[in-house]
Amino acid sequence: KSVVTNLALILLHEEKRNSFVSIEAAIVLRITEQFQQGRSEQAFGSQPLVEEILAASLLSRNLKEIYFSLSKGIGVHLKINNTINLHFKTVERVGDERPWESYMPYETLLLLADEAKVLSNLPHQNLPFVPLLVKASNPL
Repeated sequence: KSVVTNLALILLHEEKRNSFVSIEAAIVLRITEQFQQGRSEQAFGSQPLVEEILAASLLSRNLKEIYFSLSKGIGVHLKINNTINLHFKTVERVGDERPWESYMPYETLLLLADEAKVLSNLPHQNLPFVPLLVKASNPL
């Protein structure tokens, strides 16, 4: 899944759980309206509108962090609404393959015997992708 899909699912969950998105949108709208009504000097001093929104809105800060992390290519590691983890790695691909270091432990296959022994012990009616999976399981 992409970071956008994961983020959308998290925000949908948080909206259903405690109206997180609605509350954050109301904060942004309130600050924007105050700024546009000319009360910006009184309400915010010399802070620009964006800085004031970032100071008041957790969702705005989360989105800013996601944007800058992805634009720098360092991946995303944060908690949305201080409750749900969002992790996304950015990895340079070589063709259609990822470097073996980029795989998470649950994305791999651990062979308990030598690759050649596993291949020789496979049944003759196995599917053609099984030997490919065994060969791909060794990242070295």
